[in-house]
Amino acid sequence: MREQRRRLMLWIVVLILTLPLYLPKGHETPPAGAPFVAFFHDKPGSITIRIAGDIPHPGLYRTATPDGVRELLRQAAPQWKPTPAEERLLNHPLADGDMLTVSGLTEEKRTIIWGSIPTRQRLVLGIPLDPGRMSRNDWRTVPGIGPALAARIMTRARQRGGVRTLDDLRGVNGIGERTLERLRPLFK
Repeated sequence: MREQRRRLMLWIVVLILTLPLYLPKGHETPPAGAPFVAFFHDKPGSITIRIAGDIPHPGLYRTATPDGVRELLRQAAPQWKPTPAEERLLNHPLADGDMLTVSGLTEEKRTIIWGSIPTRQRLVLGIPLDPGRMSRNDWRTVPGIGPALAARIMTRARQRGGVRTLDDLRGVNGIGERTLERLRPLFK
């Protein structure tokens, strides 16, 4: 009986010590200039955007609305007021894996560059790749595709007017059905 009570007390102590590991953390605001990641909902249809540059809260943002550029930029740079020319940019819909780089936030001549998160980072983050937007170096970072195969893919893309889907890679020397099935989860 005494041994059972000792074991019970030991389990209670272990539970109390490990409880903070399982409790959710609050929504802390990182210090200015620190990387900032805000994942809201991991629902189907949500997209991940990277906002970088001269802003207070650069980082990854996830949104369920692809037209939420204005809201995402407001979160990343609360003091930012868009100019009339930038309003057109804010109406452009976002795609999963887009990247906005802002420079000169406080200056009159501000620049916003719309691009794509690099392929290697997209793979790590689990963001689907778009074969139509990939360069030779992008193909080389995909697991199982080396420099020679990446060159053959780009040659095929030039001959056929681009690669829109993975099925467009059929006929590339070195890519068979098994390779296509292995690559399919990485792409849209």
